[in-house]
Amino acid sequence: MATPMWQFKPRTPNRGDTVRNPVVREAIARLWENHPDFTELDLHNQQLSDGDVSALSAALAQNGYVTTLNLARNKIGAAGATALADALFCNTVVTELDLSHNFIGAGGVQMLACTLLSNGSLATLKLGANQIDNWAAKQLADALEQYVGLVELDLANNQISATGALMLASVFARNGGSARLGLAGNWLGDQGAAQLASGFKIGDLAGPEGALELDLRATYLGDAAAQSLAQALAENVRIGVLRLGGNHIGAEGARSLGEALDRNRRLRRLELASNHLGDAGVHWLAGGLARNVGMQALDLGQNGIGDSGALALLATLSGNEALAALDLRDNRIEYDAATYLLRELASRPGFMLRLDGNPFITPDFLLGRTGAS
Repeated sequence: MATPMWQFKPRTPNRGDTVRNPVVREAIARLWENHPDFTELDLHNQQLSDGDVSALSAALAQNGYVTTLNLARNKIGAAGATALADALFCNTVVTELDLSHNFIGAGGVQMLACTLLSNGSLATLKLGANQIDNWAAKQLADALEQYVGLVELDLANNQISATGALMLASVFARNGGSARLGLAGNWLGDQGAAQLASGFKIGDLAGPEGALELDLRATYLGDAAAQSLAQALAENVRIGVLRLGGNHIGAEGARSLGEALDRNRRLRRLELASNHLGDAGVHWLAGGLARNVGMQALDLGQNGIGDSGALALLATLSGNEALAALDLRDNRIEYDAATYLLRELASRPGFMLRLDGNPFITPDFLLGRTGAS
């Protein structure tokens, strides 16, 4: 993205006299006071309008202490986002901005993206549920080519598809360091997953060592998507946390992921809750985990897993010392298999095993009062 032809200028001082909400008026007054003890401002769900945000932004532009600003779940549109962009051009202390569940759209995103080119402090930007499309995603990706300070970008529940996913993935993969890219609830599908995988493999050529968290929950992924992501994992791209819950991944997808885990050394956490793995899928995952030395946490809740799958995991756990957390909630694991799991893990201090929601497993059982310990 080219440097904008204009320069942002702070707005005319606005003390918030026209703001009706007393909570917002008080917040604006405190921003103008510029007190060093006032570092977090939470105005989520306060029915903020663009006019309110304009008054707030005027105060924010001169404030030197507030680092965290939560404006989620309001009525902020493109004009309000533009006012915030003006303020952030002058303000270089805000590190976290949450604008989730507003109406800023592509125009507002474009202004915020331009701000990133001049603001050196923003590390977390949350823009979930803001009617953001692929064009707006490109504006962010272009800005992030030059701005490497962003650690977390959350774009959940927008209108981003395969094209936008590719642009964002390739930029994040090249940026280096630890980062989080949240795309949950977008319509990525199998093609989007393939594009993401391609972006990470291209970006990884630069060799960054940081660990990326990639959130792809409820993005309409199936077995083909799991296969594409597995191919990237097998090449040890720098994904450290992969969230794939709430998709349509079955046994074939689990097979691809299991084969990737056999070779992957970077992934620390894999979440596959609310898919369709079944016992067959868990057998494939267990086979890959048997030789994996990096995985620390695995979430397999609500996957139709029965005793056969649980026993396959048990066999893996006996030889895998890296795994420290296993979530098997809301499956079909019965008393005997659950008992074997608890006995195996009794000698591993600090291991976190979740079994609630399975048949015949009561709170007393989970406390070890059934003789399993």
